[in-house]
Amino acid sequence: MKKGQASITGFIITIVLIITVVSLFYTQFSLLLVKDSEYVDIRGDSEHVASVLVSEGFPKEWNTENVKKVGLLDGEKISLAKLTEFSSINYSTSKKLLGIRYDYMLFIEKDGKKQIVPGANKDFIGWNGYIETDRGNGGYPFESFFRIINQNAEHIAKNEKFIYIEDAVIDKAYAKLIIFTWDPVPGLDGMNTQCVDGIDNDGDLLIDWDDPGCDKDNPFDDDESNPPFDLGCRYVSGACDANETPIINISVGVSQHAALANSSAVVYPNKICCGWNRYINVSMNNDVCDNDPEYTTLVKLDNTENAHIQRSDESGYENKICMKGEWSSLDCAYEDPVCTDGRTCVFSMSADTNAHIGKCSDYNRKLCCRLDETDVLAELRS
Repeated sequence: MKKGQASITGFIITIVLIITVVSLFYTQFSLLLVKDSEYVDIRGDSEHVASVLVSEGFPKEWNTENVKKVGLLDGEKISLAKLTEFSSINYSTSKKLLGIRYDYMLFIEKDGKKQIVPGANKDFIGWNGYIETDRGNGGYPFESFFRIINQNAEHIAKNEKFIYIEDAVIDKAYAKLIIFTWDPVPGLDGMNTQCVDGIDNDGDLLIDWDDPGCDKDNPFDDDESNPPFDLGCRYVSGACDANETPIINISVGVSQHAALANSSAVVYPNKICCGWNRYINVSMNNDVCDNDPEYTTLVKLDNTENAHIQRSDESGYENKICMKGEWSSLDCAYEDPVCTDGRTCVFSMSADTNAHIGKCSDYNRKLCCRLDETDVLAELRS
């Protein structure tokens, strides 16, 4: 190749490289501008929500039937009545009334604590799916939900407004209206899983977060069917699963001793674990076991660790483990050699008192328990 031709080729290559670099820079800069612009829009929605709500709305004494413009003020203070009305408005409708396109949620903070929305029993208002049921029946926890949004949203904006709110004692109290807006989160935006679709998918007359089949710690839960209502107790070497409750700790080797599950003095590697934990509650507090009629004493220990055990109807041992069904009655009995009447084995014991504990296959004497499924659903539906 001649020298002149080589110079021209080198010049062309240089020009192509410069154009490529400039093009890449322009593309990245444009994407950055788009992202920054989107954040500005999200921030604008947050500020707009604050300015709309810190007004009286229209008509002045609006309700869900006649509202044209939402606003929470009554004079100079937030009206609890209007706050309750606003919390009952369908989420998509509330976005239209607010005039925003991004997702949002808001809450009132007074004395550094998030306030429950009066009359609605909710601790925040906003994004649908986790607020349509009241907290008492398993509405999605604010902290868990917000953690998901905070970790997954590309942009999130926060706006705070200092406000007065109605107070029964001093007429009005100083508080903050806190508003978050964010861009759609993949998998959450427009989500229509069984646990947020407003349908009784498993036919038990319970819907979404009111249904024990929906796991409120899993926003992507797409199975409303109920877990088995048996206790599902098992002998475990290691830790219980997240959905199980530890009942009692057990030592290694033969002639095993017991320890309370909450004892830290002795670390026993084996455990009796029962689940689902949303169906049961276990206590190792003697006052609870003795005085709360909803609890059934399962077993007694002669010490908090390195202990022998005895049946609950025997006398002499002072350390008790008791259990109740969260939505149902708990039916327990000591049986020999097998469990009957739908009860399942929790653990076995070598004698009625001064006994060693073991897995269900170790001894003939067994503690057998069951939850009443009919009881569970009836209580939830009431």
